Amino acid sequence: GDNMVDMKKNFEKSLDAAIEDSKIKKDKVMKRFENADKLFSNKEEQKIELEPIERMKTVTFTIPPEEVQLFEVCRQRAIGFNIILNKSEIMRVGLAAINEVSDNQFKKILSTLRRVERGYGSKKGTPK
Repeated sequence: GDNMVDMKKNFEKSLDAAIEDSKIKKDKVMKRFENADKLFSNKEEQKIELEPIERMKTVTFTIPPEEVQLFEVCRQRAIGFNIILNKSEIMRVGLAAINEVSDNQFKKILSTLRRVERGYGSKKGTPK
């Protein structure tokens, strides 16, 4: 009932925030192109301010096979909104959404989490 409505509203807010963040990043990229055009044009030299490049982090994690399928479910839902997402973007949207839920909702979600061993696991006959 109301709990699902609240979760949906919170998810929508998180999704809106992620989309807005994407628009801001697009604006930064467009400004870089404009700066490059200024730099390589034959016009008189102009002072160009470049914004620092944000370094991305690579994160590796272990996920059960049945949960990997959820990436495609999320990808298809986003396609319904004419948005193409990769796995990284799906994870980031999920993190943004989970940070918007109440402590009680978060605790409820945590109670459904299946704990998995870290690492790549072992091949048959190979000691861990």
